[in-house]
Amino acid sequence: MEAILIHPDFPTHTLARCIIKPGLYRIGHLPTNEIVVDHPSISALHAHLTIGDHGEIFLEDLASSNGSSINGIPTRGSTPLTLECQVLLGSVSLSFQNRGIPAAVFQYLPDDFLSSPRYLPGNLIVQGSTSTIYEAHDRSLNRTVAMKILLPITQSNPTAILHFIRESHITAQLQHPGILPIFDLDLSPPPQTALFSTTRFVEGLSLAQLVDSIHSPSPTSSSTPPSLSSLLVIWQKVADTIAYAHSRGVIHGKIRPEIITVGRFGEVFVNDWNLAKIIPLPNPQYPAIQAPITLSIPPLSPYSSPEQAEADPDAIHQKTDIHALGGLLFFILTTTHPITTSTESELLEKILSPRPSPSQALAHSTPPPHWPSKTLPPSLAAITERALSLNPNDRHDSVQDLQKEVADYQISTPSSSKSWSLTNPFSRH
Repeated sequence: MEAILIHPDFPTHTLARCIIKPGLYRIGHLPTNEIVVDHPSISALHAHLTIGDHGEIFLEDLASSNGSSINGIPTRGSTPLTLECQVLLGSVSLSFQNRGIPAAVFQYLPDDFLSSPRYLPGNLIVQGSTSTIYEAHDRSLNRTVAMKILLPITQSNPTAILHFIRESHITAQLQHPGILPIFDLDLSPPPQTALFSTTRFVEGLSLAQLVDSIHSPSPTSSSTPPSLSSLLVIWQKVADTIAYAHSRGVIHGKIRPEIITVGRFGEVFVNDWNLAKIIPLPNPQYPAIQAPITLSIPPLSPYSSPEQAEADPDAIHQKTDIHALGGLLFFILTTTHPITTSTESELLEKILSPRPSPSQALAHSTPPPHWPSKTLPPSLAAITERALSLNPNDRHDSVQDLQKEVADYQISTPSSSKSWSLTNPFSRH
């Protein structure tokens, strides 16, 4: 483990770095100190840092000119601290890292976490704002996996790292065909140390891309755009996954078309579980899901419920996901989002306002070509409107209740005579 002292005005500038083991370390600007910090707010002999044999940490200010504090409280004598504490020596911050990662996060990781490299990254799949996903080779099991690697700027943010670890923990414990299994959570070897996870590699499109293809088929694909009946099959698989998560006390909270992946052989996966809410169940049939606690609230989207817009974490419940599933039905029916807006303030206002019905949303548009008989199915539109009710009490009582109503429509409506397959869009050249 290393003690890191950061310049107060330049967060990327390290003033001092010292590998620490059990023992006493003098901190100050004199060269005779074990940790030398050249900054005006640091005294000649500023403080003592003591590491115990079992990892205990103590800080003692030595009557320095600008003092020392732990979590904003000035220290008095030898004061214990933890790896999560915010420590200031003068105006210089002191933190602890292990191979470039904040040391506090290692309490959520296994003891043998720092092991030998196993994966060889290959082609880039997705370049995101916080991480990059690669197609990688698993040398131990000789298979292709998806490898998600945090970006360096993300890796310097403890909250972002916590969310990354949290998503891996939740998805690893939710063992369902609609949730990608987590194979590993590890650090890549030096010199470019990075936190990563690996999961099943899937060739597929998002539900958003599939629905968009109804109006804009790919010119390079010979496949038929998806029919309403095929999209409802996908929706039922998404609902199956959410119903299972609810049975384990997990509320997704971020359901939207972009986070749903449809594989080339009909697999359907619900992703993005990093901000899912874990709730206690009255009569649990399975062990409770264990994951780091976060106070973060999912960002608003056109699929967010009014209770999410009110930013009250205690108001988030199973019917929040039912609202989002209703939003997916709206999207599948109309090929448009339940809310269209260009600003955050408008989005918040519209989330708290009554939704337009599917027929109202399409009043001045050409009917989507995937409707049976080219008309809006009235029963499916009514199901959608109920699921999207502003008042949670007016929504379906459970995901299964919502699924049953959709299944009744599916049973009563003949499937499209056109065949539809995802195989062609993903054929390799």
